[in-house]
Amino acid sequence: MRKIQIFIYFGLLAITLQSCKINSAFEALEVYNYFKAKKLFEKKVDNKIVAAPYGLSLIYGRNDNPFYNLDSAYKFIYMADSNWAKLNDKQKEKLQKHKVDSMSVQNWKDSIDVKRFEIVNKAKELNLVIQYIQKHPQSTRLPQAIRLRDSLAFVKANKENTSLAFEEFLQNFPNAEEALVAQNRYEKLLFEEKTVSNQLEDYRTFVEEHPQSPFVGEAQDSIFYKSTADQTIDAYYNFIQQNPNNPHLNEAWRKLYERYMINYSPERIAEFRIDYPDYPFVDELMMDIELARKPFLPFKSDGAWGFIDLEGNVMIEPQFQSVEKFNEGLALVVKEGKVGFVDKSGQVVIPLIYEDAESFRSSLAIVAKDDYYGIIDRTNKVILPLEYDFVGHFYDGLALVANDTAYGYTNKSGEIVIPITLDYAGDFQNGLALVEQNSLKGFINTQGRVVVPIEYKWLEPFQKNGLARAKKDSLFGLINQQSTVVLPFEYDAIGEFSNHLALVAKEGKYGYVNDSAQLKVESNFDFRRDALNWGKFEGNYAKYMLKEKFGIIDTSGKRVFPAIFENIGSYNDSNYIAVKKNGKWGYTNQELSLVIPYQYNFAESFVDTLAKVKLGNYWGLIDKEGEQLLENEFDDIQITSFGFIVEKDGLKGVLNPLFQEIIPFLYDKIELFSEDILLLEKGESLGYYKISEAKYIGIDSGEK
Repeated sequence: MRKIQIFIYFGLLAITLQSCKINSAFEALEVYNYFKAKKLFEKKVDNKIVAAPYGLSLIYGRNDNPFYNLDSAYKFIYMADSNWAKLNDKQKEKLQKHKVDSMSVQNWKDSIDVKRFEIVNKAKELNLVIQYIQKHPQSTRLPQAIRLRDSLAFVKANKENTSLAFEEFLQNFPNAEEALVAQNRYEKLLFEEKTVSNQLEDYRTFVEEHPQSPFVGEAQDSIFYKSTADQTIDAYYNFIQQNPNNPHLNEAWRKLYERYMINYSPERIAEFRIDYPDYPFVDELMMDIELARKPFLPFKSDGAWGFIDLEGNVMIEPQFQSVEKFNEGLALVVKEGKVGFVDKSGQVVIPLIYEDAESFRSSLAIVAKDDYYGIIDRTNKVILPLEYDFVGHFYDGLALVANDTAYGYTNKSGEIVIPITLDYAGDFQNGLALVEQNSLKGFINTQGRVVVPIEYKWLEPFQKNGLARAKKDSLFGLINQQSTVVLPFEYDAIGEFSNHLALVAKEGKYGYVNDSAQLKVESNFDFRRDALNWGKFEGNYAKYMLKEKFGIIDTSGKRVFPAIFENIGSYNDSNYIAVKKNGKWGYTNQELSLVIPYQYNFAESFVDTLAKVKLGNYWGLIDKEGEQLLENEFDDIQITSFGFIVEKDGLKGVLNPLFQEIIPFLYDKIELFSEDILLLEKGESLGYYKISEAKYIGIDSGEK
């Protein structure tokens, strides 16, 4: 019993001593003896689970002592707050004498929290905010801290501006308000970084490795445009084969088709179908074949132009100010003063945005805007920029271009291959072009190299025999393409070559030289300037003049017809030669026997068995017997393979070979539109006539 009493005594004594130490700690704290208070509180942390941590928190939370540390202050107040619920009522009552209760603990905890957050918020340092969140998981400022953390982390990612930075941000802070923006920036930067070298393979790799990226479409675009940059048939087909899932696949097929179709003939379309059996738009292809086989004719209705077929069916509604014939599958059209092109389906394939244009030739067309000319292809791709005052057609692969001061040449890729420095230039012909510098002329080749010195006062393009007339000082000569003078510069005039002979004149006399520049016909004829025209050989014969009368010579210079006529027609039909005497025309034979009397105001040479003759102001037709086949009552007669286009009283009609009227004299204009179709114009009306079927097209019966 005695031992028990002693144990109880010492137990109560220990409790009393502990209470005394806590009291002493609080008393020391009250007099700001922080060293003593801290030492006493630290000894009681384990068994005074609220009082000691609370006291330590007060010491660490005050900035008037060397132990000031808000993290430690928060640590101990958090401990005190957590342990409060473990106290019994008696323990809580004892703490009240030190002014410690649940409210004071909570208030001090909030105070420390506020101070700590203010420091972190002011510092705006990501690491400090992260530490705060880790050390203050129960802080009432935790949502604000998390928001601050996310914001600072986003700023950091923005500053680094790499896909990796944004990827780490999204991994670490997936619920951040900036997550969506960060995701977008991540995707964009990833695409840019993976394709920074702008190489085709980069884009292909990106599509393979990041199929869900919102930039896959842009990568696919780049794959298409880079794969087909030269826009060749092979480029488009290779793209199709290598990129079966690319969204531009159909576009590539259509571009390939456009490139293949140099012209839209049925034969060419059939070849395309054989060469590319996997072409996906077979129905369109069959429609194109049908349209290509069908001739389209321009027609006009109510002041607007469209197109009809040979049956008179409207194929493209009249809607244009003007149109031209289809050429290479496209027709030039004008609406509201702007020029473009349509295909036979009526679809506008070249927008109406140009001020001027020419029809397509070899898949290229000359167009103009703002008075400047350039070249486009069938897809409206600008091949040659619209910045020239003049653009010509292609010859020998080059086209003439000019600005306001000089000329040069472009190739079909739009590259200026011969600089625009020439004073004047002409089209290439057989690999050579006539050019001018400083008022002197010469020739260049397609590489721009001068092959005939620019030293001639006058020069013409080379003729078929490889010779060109040239002028130095005041005299003419002949040169070849090697710049060799083959006929000396000592002639007053040289005519054009005809039947391998050219007139040459010197000192008032003329003769003829051959393709070798050898004198073939002696210079025995008196020269006059108009001999350069009527003195040319037609076949094996040429006119000559003696004492103001005409005769005929052959290629040897022999006078086969005496100079007794005022004029002579063609000598090639030696039995019916149109000749003029005493102001009238008739026909004679080679023996000078008159076969048709002199009676006409003009007579043309016979065409087969017919000849046009004029009495007064009117034309008629005769045969070789001199019989009148068509009376002289027509303003004009055109002899054709299908009959005669004739004009009477200002109106035109058509007669068949039997001189029967097949188209009445109602039209202002009749001309051959194509091999089997005549174009008929009457005032503002326009129609056609199919010769082989004797059928009108696009003309009402009342207009015929």
